[in-house]
Amino acid sequence: MAEFARRYGQGPVSLKEIATKLAIPYPFLTQVVIPLRHAKLLDAKEGRDGGYYLARDPKEVAVSDVLDALAEKVALTPCQRDTCPRGCLEKICPARTFWWKLRGVIQETIQGYTLSDLMRASLQRK
Repeated sequence: MAEFARRYGQGPVSLKEIATKLAIPYPFLTQVVIPLRHAKLLDAKEGRDGGYYLARDPKEVAVSDVLDALAEKVALTPCQRDTCPRGCLEKICPARTFWWKLRGVIQETIQGYTLSDLMRASLQRK
């Protein structure tokens, strides 16, 4: 998504080009774009000059939007997952409050951090 943000407004880009540039397996990318399109974060143009492009301004796409589209919820411990294993020690865990507070801070951060912020941070490191 950062690569799509970097190319925002430049037209569609092929997944093969992104796969090559970022050394990400092409078959993996073809699967990742599906939920991102369903979430209306990416759009596609078919045909000879086709490819994928960011559907919204990078300033409007929070990191949490991307994670939500990919069904990647922040869960630092098993008791924070929807599928906490039976017998979870949630009620007696002495660190439970700490882990939930830390999860809240992380969630707040990813909700307030956009693709544009990622790109700005990347440029500052160069």
